[in-house]
Parts: sequence; C-alpha cells; structure tokens
Amino acid sequence: MNCERVRLLIDAYTTDELDLAAALDVDEHLSQCSGCTGELESLRALRGTLSEPSLRHRAPQELRRRVSAALGARDGEVVRHPQVDFRATRGWRLALAAAVAALMLLPWVVVYRIASRGDVETLTADATASHVRSMMGDHLLDVPSTDQHTVKPWFNGKLDFSPTVVDLAKDGFPLVGGRLDYLGNHPVAALVYRRNQHVINVYTWPSQHGSQEPSIAERNGYHVLSWASGGMNWVAVSDVNAPELRQFVDKLSAEAGVAGGIAPKSR
Repeated sequence: MNCERVRLLIDAYTTDELDLAAALDVDEHLSQCSGCTGELESLRALRGTLSEPSLRHRAPQELRRRVSAALGARDGEVVRHPQVDFRATRGWRLALAAAVAALMLLPWVVVYRIASRGDVETLTADATASHVRSMMGDHLLDVPSTDQHTVKPWFNGKLDFSPTVVDLAKDGFPLVGGRLDYLGNHPVAALVYRRNQHVINVYTWPSQHGSQEPSIAERNGYHVLSWASGGMNWVAVSDVNAPELRQFVDKLSAEAGVAGGIAPKSR
C-alpha cells in the first residue's frame, strides 16, 4: 500500500471504519513510513483539539439579551403581540442573523488554522524523513557535481518545472549535486549542499501561493526551514545549528532571487 492510498484511508482508520484486511495494510504501512505516521498524529491532534471544551463558547450576556429582545422574550417567557411591525424588527433580525452566522463560522476558522498547522507539521515530518533516507547508502545524489550548470540541466525531462540552482561555495555552503525526490506525493528537486561535514538538503517545487517568510521547526534533532518565494516552495533540512541554517537560507534566497530574475528582498 502506498502513501496516497493510506492518506485516503487514514480518516476511516482513526474511527475504526476499515475492515480488518485494510486496517492491517494501513498498520503495516505506518510502521515503515514516518510521513504517513506524522499525518496520523496530526489528524488525531486535530480531533483532540476540536473536542476540547475551550472551543465551546457561551454567548455574551449582552448578545443573549439582544437576541431575546429581538424574539420578544422577557424573563424566559414569550410575549405575544397582536401586531408586529416587521419594519421595526428588521434591524434586529439582521443583527441576529449576523450573530448566528459569526458563531457558526468560528469553528471553521479554528479548523482551518489547525489544519494549516497540521500541513506544516506533515511537511516537516516528510522532509525530515527524506533527509534521513538520503543519508543511507547511496541515496544522496543522482547527479554528483559542484557545477550548477551541470545539476540544473539534469532535471530536464524529469520534472515539469526547472529548479533554480546556485552555488554558495564562496559563502561556505558548496553545492555537491542533486537528486529527484518526493514530498507530499509529488516530485520535487532536491539540491544538496554541505557545511563542513554536515549535509543540507534543499527541496523545491512550484508554489500555488504567494511569498512566505521562512519559518523554522525542529524534529528529531534536525532543523527544518520552509519558505516560499519567486513562485516556488523551498524547504531546507540539516543537522547544522539553527543560526547557520538561517544564514544559508538567507544566502540561498538572495542568490536564487537574482538567478531566477527576481529582485531579492531588502533587509
């Protein structure tokens, strides 16, 4: 069972809706795939957060008073009026509808924010797992080269985009090659750099959103920096210390902006 299939079944897996055979297949895949395990953890965290009492909010007293007044209630009793001026109550009805809509929208805003956080956590887990796998055996480089003009053309025909490749040897982060990899079930370009004895994997692929400032996370002793610029997503993973990885990302962003025809941001 592959990652795409597992992620289609993982919601039903958490609620025990799968038959025994499918559940066992998912179990086996999760025992071998840290990315899908991270997806499962994020989903369980989302369910746990949505069940917290803190997400249930009692309407403010003033709002309750205004709703009761709009409905014609006083002291818990319904006051029946023989004549109702609908023009006079129209404003209250609109206010009531707006209040109800706002209360209904609030949980979805919370869900969106938690889901976005879950996406970031999943990406961090996937990138870290890929970085670790690349260090095993001969998986680090498909095209070993310190020449950016050799690494960049190697991706032609293997990806539906052309990655920006720069060499940062003058800044202490030499390019050593690249490879084809996968994150989030889609192919990405993996560019490989070094900092002394440390390996830095940089994953890049087209972005559907605008620019995003770098954000840093830590997982299993590795630092992960993710950002978006120039129409591309970028994720850098390494065991170098956080300030050095930040320095690398700043240099890479500046050089990649120039190489890609995009002026780097002023700092």
